[in-house]
Amino acid sequence: EGGIAAFVEAIEDGSDKGKEFAVLTLLQLCGDSVRNRGLLVREGGIPPLVALSQTGTAKAKHKVRF
Repeated sequence: EGGIAAFVEAIEDGSDKGKEFAVLTLLQLCGDSVRNRGLLVREGGIPPLVALSQTGTAKAKHKVRF
């Protein structure tokens, strides 16, 4: 409960390493779960992911584009 929101917040406000871990965790949580993907959208996770894909570290960019 509330986990997706915490990872979205980490992507928005976390350290570079925290953002990388948050993206990786969201990939794992949302990869096979339509419900979790819906939660990600409802929590406003798409805009920060798009921004990270453009301005994040090389590792974060790679993970977001995965």
